[in-house]
Amino acid sequence: MEPKKTTETKTGFSPAVVVSSLFLVSGILELWAFYATGFRMFTLPILAVAGFLATYALIRTLPWRLWLSSALYLIQVVQAIALLWSSIATEGFRLSAYSLSLQIGLLAYIVVFTVFTALLWKKKT
Repeated sequence: MEPKKTTETKTGFSPAVVVSSLFLVSGILELWAFYATGFRMFTLPILAVAGFLATYALIRTLPWRLWLSSALYLIQVVQAIALLWSSIATEGFRLSAYSLSLQIGLLAYIVVFTVFTALLWKKKT
């Protein structure tokens, strides 16, 4: 019996998988925020549904996936920057666990989202 031939696989994450995961998680969080605000922020479920649609388009590699992802990327990053700015303006850089973790998380979200969206356009996958 001959040993099975193995092929080397490429390590790392596909930009489409990372960006679609970010859209999926942010869509779930936006639906939760819509519930938490007492159903007053009507834009949140619209963004959540658009994020789910972008996730589907990226996974299925539909032809319009890059344009929808880019439009949603701009909206999501502006929303994250506004939340980060308001957090810094009201809380400052205090060392409380909540405010500091929120600020670091938002900054990491913005950086990761920007890098992988740029890679998505570079590879056009």
